[in-house]
Amino acid sequence: LPMPTIPIRSLNSTIPMPVVGLGTAFSPWGSSAVTYQAVTTWLQTGGRAIHAARMYCNQAAIGRAIKDSGIPRSELFVMSMVPQWHLGKAEAADSVRVSLAQLGLDYIDLVMLHWPGSFAWELPMFPVGDPRCGDSPLPPCHPELCGETVLTEPKCKRGKWSWRGCRVESWEGLRELQVEGVVRAVGVSNFESWMLNELVPAAAVNQVPYRVGFHDDLLMEHSNKAGTITQVYSPLAGGALAREGNTSFQVKLAQIAAAHSVSAAQVALRYIVQATGGALVPKATSVEYMRQNAAIFNWTLKDTDMRALSLLNQPSAEGATTGADPVSMMCCLLYTSPSPRDS
Repeated sequence: LPMPTIPIRSLNSTIPMPVVGLGTAFSPWGSSAVTYQAVTTWLQTGGRAIHAARMYCNQAAIGRAIKDSGIPRSELFVMSMVPQWHLGKAEAADSVRVSLAQLGLDYIDLVMLHWPGSFAWELPMFPVGDPRCGDSPLPPCHPELCGETVLTEPKCKRGKWSWRGCRVESWEGLRELQVEGVVRAVGVSNFESWMLNELVPAAAVNQVPYRVGFHDDLLMEHSNKAGTITQVYSPLAGGALAREGNTSFQVKLAQIAAAHSVSAAQVALRYIVQATGGALVPKATSVEYMRQNAAIFNWTLKDTDMRALSLLNQPSAEGATTGADPVSMMCCLLYTSPSPRDS
């Protein structure tokens, strides 16, 4: 069966971006085999947008899958991210060039600053094996990632520079790469409204957590007014919103899914599309889930469904914060409970 048609959003009014892309922060972290197979399956199924990041330690596997697919580069939309320990004008630009080499590409369609600052310098260092870390490979649980030591303070943070200075410097570095043509669009991730205001011109994308039970509508509305598209990561809360269960989120999603003859995961994804008008990058490793993630555009949720799901916005409640939101990530809880359903 062909992949359901995925709509396009335009970045900066000119650059087409598929609304649904493939997230690649797979467990086990940095697994080349899992990544290669997932990206290959996604491309063979008809998916064309791929979200990568240096922090995921698997960009080389993504590059191999792209090359082996034989799909013309012009048909793909590839994203990457600059990790927070590479903030700074020169550092951010160098980081992108490393990503280009890892991916084996001449240009990247969208590059984002992964974080507005670094929690690595602001939280205590937990030893590997600490129960608060589980199996998380991320700082501050581990001093290295992708073979790099990540707890060295970036140059832009030393002396007079604040994190705001780091962000502005890094933005300038990405903008210069855009002028060179090695980056088509530039964006950010996990930025608050006041951080977005620092950037001139406005970011094309702000990638944030936004899902049933956990969403910041004021941030989303601020982005929309600035012309910044909201792109959502971990839209299924690490798979929690796709599973059967007794939480208010799971019960309501199951009820609405039954009424529309779709899955709970599809309801959760459709809710994001209708609420934000933006895009999303759910992870998936199976053809079945990839097709489900794409099959959310030939039906709509009723206004009553949307209101019922919106009223479940309780960020501290069980199920809402399972998965990749900034709070859980800072606490090293992101990958402690892998789900059989992709997120």
